[in-house]
Amino acid sequence: MTPYTYFPQPPSPDSALVIDFPVLLDVETPPLSELRLRDGGRLVFAPEAKEPFSHAKLTSALVAVEDGGSLEIGSEECPFQAEAEILLTG
Repeated sequence: MTPYTYFPQPPSPDSALVIDFPVLLDVETPPLSELRLRDGGRLVFAPEAKEPFSHAKLTSALVAVEDGGSLEIGSEECPFQAEAEILLTG
C-alpha cells in the first residue's frame, strides 16, 4: 500500500468523496457530506497521528464501505497505538 495523506490537497468542507485507492488518515478531516470507499479504496487510520493533532478523526454525514472498499483502524501486523474518532453527523 502506498499511503497518502488525503489526496494532493485536503478536501474542502461538505465534500462528497469517493475513494478508490489507499489513503492514510493521520489528521482530522473537515466535515464531509459523504465518504464512499470502493474498488480498492482503503481508509487507514495512521497508527500515530501527526502533530498538532492528538488523534485521527473522520467527520462525515455518511460513510459507506462498498464492494472492494475497507476502513481500517489497526491490524495484527500493525497495532493501532493512537486515538481514533469517527463522528457521523447525518
